[in-house]
Amino acid sequence: MPQDSVYKGTSELLHEFAITDILPDRNCSVTPQDAFHPTSYDLGPDRVVAPGAPPVWRPQHLPIVIPADEPAADPRNVLSSCPLDALLRALKITSPDLSLDQFDLVTDRKNLRALLSFFRPQNQESHRIDAELFQGTLLFYLGWSAWGYSDPQWNTYGVNFERRFTSPLSNGAIQHNRVIAYGFGGLNVMVKYQVDACLPASWKASPMVAVHEHSTPAFTTPTGLHVIQSGRKVSSEKIVEIKTCRPNRKGLHWISPRSLPQLWFSQTPLLITGYHDGAGRFSSIMGINVMQSGALKQWEGEHTLALQKVVRLIEMIKEHLTRSPIKRQAIVLEKGGFVKFYSLDGVYDTGLPADLRQVWAKT
Repeated sequence: MPQDSVYKGTSELLHEFAITDILPDRNCSVTPQDAFHPTSYDLGPDRVVAPGAPPVWRPQHLPIVIPADEPAADPRNVLSSCPLDALLRALKITSPDLSLDQFDLVTDRKNLRALLSFFRPQNQESHRIDAELFQGTLLFYLGWSAWGYSDPQWNTYGVNFERRFTSPLSNGAIQHNRVIAYGFGGLNVMVKYQVDACLPASWKASPMVAVHEHSTPAFTTPTGLHVIQSGRKVSSEKIVEIKTCRPNRKGLHWISPRSLPQLWFSQTPLLITGYHDGAGRFSSIMGINVMQSGALKQWEGEHTLALQKVVRLIEMIKEHLTRSPIKRQAIVLEKGGFVKFYSLDGVYDTGLPADLRQVWAKT
């Protein structure tokens, strides 16, 4: 698919600093504190169903042949004008007493992974995140890399594997999203992430849900979203991340380094990996609880300094937007080691819709 420049829609350079200017507090704890899940929702092109419910893991007989995935869809095409639209509407259903000013940052998990990658010595790509400071809360909209969402040069099977091994989503939904909130190095953050599946209720005789069924008529927002109160809240220990890959010489219990930050930022406990031969034939599946095994804690210990730098970078972004009269800007994390802030031109319209600004305004 076509790739967009990380400078698309930018205008004037407003501010910049070097990666060497990001001096973290090496004494701050980055271990997530007081985590809770304020909302979840099924998302479709024209609807949000809260709390919704993730697909349920359904084991299949092995071996099994799975067709290769179709070309990947650009996630920016979903709620392109405001990627946080559905999240903020779902919060009003499941956590109506929650206030945005309780949080320093609201973001998609992908953006936190991009901030972390910025500090990797081998980082070879620039990344763009559009940000807005709304009444003291920093909002990160969905960003993208200089490489874009291009299709891989080899076949992938993850999407079709998930379809075969999980139950369908609710009618009209294309993904299930979950939100976790926790303290992170002194910051209160709210992180949205897509959920692949959850374990069924019968798995090890542990309850899948805190049963709390809803079903109320939908209403339509000014942005065209049909908001439906329906679904069930799923216990956090049942949430599953699904990966597919070819077997590694390190063994089936080896966890890809790319998976661990993804699991860590969302505190997802379960990882299920399907192993294929490169032609879609899956002959083994392994599951691991990355919390109970200590894998997440070990990864955190090995990356504490980088996570402390992420905390400081978030603080510096918020400090800049607090000082600036322009509260919505594009942030470019350049591969050369610079963080640059740009104003957005008039035709690039991404931000909170007017009705959400009123709903979440301080009273």
